[in-house]
Amino acid sequence: MSQYKLLPAHLHKIADAAITVIKTRYNLGDPIIESPIDSTIGWQPTLLWKNNAGYVACEVHETPMPIIIRSAFGDISTSGIPVRIIVAHPSNHTIPQIDFIKESNEVKRYGCGLVSINDDNTGTFQCQGIDVPLYFPPPKYSQFNKKIQSDVQKAYELYINGDPRHGVQELGQVIGNIIIHLGYQAKKKNTLTKGGFPPAKGKHYAFATLVEDLMRENVIDNGILGKCRGFADDRNACSHRPKTIKQAIEVNKKLRTAMTGGLDILEEIPQKLKEKGYTLKIT
Repeated sequence: MSQYKLLPAHLHKIADAAITVIKTRYNLGDPIIESPIDSTIGWQPTLLWKNNAGYVACEVHETPMPIIIRSAFGDISTSGIPVRIIVAHPSNHTIPQIDFIKESNEVKRYGCGLVSINDDNTGTFQCQGIDVPLYFPPPKYSQFNKKIQSDVQKAYELYINGDPRHGVQELGQVIGNIIIHLGYQAKKKNTLTKGGFPPAKGKHYAFATLVEDLMRENVIDNGILGKCRGFADDRNACSHRPKTIKQAIEVNKKLRTAMTGGLDILEEIPQKLKEKGYTLKIT
């Protein structure tokens, strides 16, 4: 007798293959079949894995964007529970290609994972997905200075496609680069007169220390510099892997705050530099 009660019979082999593919990719054990995640979430995913720091939930479906994902996404987002959603679908789909592409793009925009199951029971991941509470819509890249638009887009795509820590780190490198160049400009203008910047050749000068030096002498608006300091704190606070669901919830909050805060900084800082006669420089 099949272990699936809700899944249509013609998708049972797809689900069996998805189990192997997802277990291998994420180093997981055996899943629970068609079990609810939580009483607050009106969804019984086809496959559910639970570990100490969260859940991986897979819906097996004919198409990339099952209707249930939209409502489940809202429930999970509200709950804050760390759940990564993955949709597994047969690669030999029967829907029109234009609809297939549309649904694939939609599920990716939601920050969900997507895996195509092939006839030989192997799988191809189109995207990894992230924990639902990490999700926020893509920024309007045209609002950013042209010098950093591609960097911002790269960071967001890393974040939303399964590597949120890397996305935050990429934003941090851009912000840090801008602040370092500001430090050199301020030294040249003699508006940064205290502190140890620039460091001796081969020495490191902490980002937070440089920001504090700049704030002490009001080199540019202290509000934006304060945001830079807060970004560094949030980034550092989420650098360690959570070991419990409670820790995962807090880390996800910090990751999302760091990412959205970093984007705000990069949108605002070009004008703040200009107001004090500095140039946005990045290498």
